[in-house]
Amino acid sequence: MKSIKTTFILMFLSFKLFAQIDFPQDVIAKNGIVKASKYLVISKKNPNYYKKPVGLMLQSEILFDSRGRLISTCSPNGAVASRSDSKDIKQYYFYKEDKIIRISRVDFDSTSIEYLYFEKRNLILKTKTNDKNERIGLELIYNDTSNGKELKKIEIDFHNTTDLNHYANLYKSNITYSKNIKTSKQSRKLFSISKEQLNIFKTSIEIENIENELSAIEKSSAIDVVNFKTLFIYNEQKQLIKEVSEDSEIEYTYNKKGLLISYSNKNKQYNFISKFVYSKE
Repeated sequence: MKSIKTTFILMFLSFKLFAQIDFPQDVIAKNGIVKASKYLVISKKNPNYYKKPVGLMLQSEILFDSRGRLISTCSPNGAVASRSDSKDIKQYYFYKEDKIIRISRVDFDSTSIEYLYFEKRNLILKTKTNDKNERIGLELIYNDTSNGKELKKIEIDFHNTTDLNHYANLYKSNITYSKNIKTSKQSRKLFSISKEQLNIFKTSIEIENIENELSAIEKSSAIDVVNFKTLFIYNEQKQLIKEVSEDSEIEYTYNKKGLLISYSNKNKQYNFISKFVYSKE
């Protein structure tokens, strides 16, 4: 069971990690940053070690607009289908009235995430579609009415669900705050989904209907359940300095201007350091 849990965590993080790092809009705008280049620190044993910049290998490039908003990212050869077949991962971010309304991701396939805001309930509905404009997943994000902080997230993934494979995954995160620590208790539930439920998730934007079906799924029996917890630790400047889970620990380092300059990821399977180089207007 432990190996299954570890595999799930790595899969979950690999899906989320590409957009995980937070670049505060005010800090980026104040420093006039237009691009951040993320490099992996490599050893001399790596055949690419002496290529410029020496000892570093480009992982991704992040672009910002004049207001400090994230507008695109590119990870060279980030999508791997086989040992000889890889492709760049590109993501594009679109805004309306300073709110993000869509993210488009392109690699071997195309994926789009649309944001719908329900202001009266401090609720966000994210719908995920494939290159055929078919909905393959959705997520509900519940925020605190007093400060806007995330309190709960429920995501359902049915991109592999068919008439022959009637299984789907439900991801749930409950988030609490205490002084400088944010705690996220996460779970993944593998369950059997009915055709009626699948039809609602694929077509509806009626929040009540979606919530009712998600609530029923939460209470239903599961084929498999995996639980884990992540701690996010912040400094007095409200910068994320450490991320701790059962299998890994990530430490973040900033310069005097408030820009993230490096982070180290220590895991039972690996240990690596990434550095950031910024370009101005």
